[in-house]
Amino acid sequence: MAYYETWQDDPDFGKAVAAGSTLKKRLMVAAVMVPIVCVAILYLPSAGLLVLLAMISTVVTLEFYDLLAKIKIPSFRYVGATAGILVLLATYVGLYGENGTPGRAAEATLAIMALTVCALLVRQMPQNRNKKPLSTISCTLLGICYIPLLLSFFIRLAFTWDVIGWRVPLAGHTGGSLVLYVCVVAKLTDAGALFAGSMFGRHKLFPRISPGKTWEGLAGGLGLGVLSSSIFLGLGAWRLGNIYVGIPHAILLGLAIAVSATLGDLAESLMKRASSAKDSARLFPGLGGGLDIMDSILFALPVTYVYVRLLL
Repeated sequence: MAYYETWQDDPDFGKAVAAGSTLKKRLMVAAVMVPIVCVAILYLPSAGLLVLLAMISTVVTLEFYDLLAKIKIPSFRYVGATAGILVLLATYVGLYGENGTPGRAAEATLAIMALTVCALLVRQMPQNRNKKPLSTISCTLLGICYIPLLLSFFIRLAFTWDVIGWRVPLAGHTGGSLVLYVCVVAKLTDAGALFAGSMFGRHKLFPRISPGKTWEGLAGGLGLGVLSSSIFLGLGAWRLGNIYVGIPHAILLGLAIAVSATLGDLAESLMKRASSAKDSARLFPGLGGGLDIMDSILFALPVTYVYVRLLL
């Protein structure tokens, strides 16, 4: 009995139990969410997918502004959330139809960002009691750049390669394969890091930023990211729709997504650490909020878009 009590009181045992419980919760939630997300990406009409992305952007952007509020940095949260929706809409409209091009999408997005800067400066003018006007404006802009602007690369990946009507889903198109691929590889990188870190983690990666992350977890995440990329592309005859990838690019692109997903996770950990928050919200048991789920994907989307546009 004494041995049992000593074993239970061992700090490493407590950490292992906690890690196992967290892993179990995350796997249960993921088992429900993953099929739903995949079906939504592939089979929602493109306009419906845009609405879904706008909803995700709004929720996650407001979570970011909640983190700011915890450390008493004011923000124009509703201006930021609205600007985020307009950024996504501008990107979609710029790519829509026969005349849609990446250049038009970039111009439309840039116009929205420029107007947002003007709107924030005007919005600040009547606030004579705000002691942090520069922090308010700059952090509101950071929320827009960090979430909806990066999320707009989902739309670029989805609609750059084919002309897709507003009622047409992504299934069977190059864009559908691309966005599904990047989401799968990024989230399996997360899963690999969590599993390897929980089971084998001993050496801290960046304790100042995230005490729970380890070098062993990093290795597991990168390894599973590259492996999942190779399997995904191998099952598709080394193609993403009309884009031929090949084995070398399957490995390199998988590594690029895995690294960017890891950096995205660390970036969000840095912000949560600064605001003394464990999770961005409590929407999903064991997973936290929308930002906790999207952090790795947000970084992986532009990296994938740039890689595919320039190297494939």
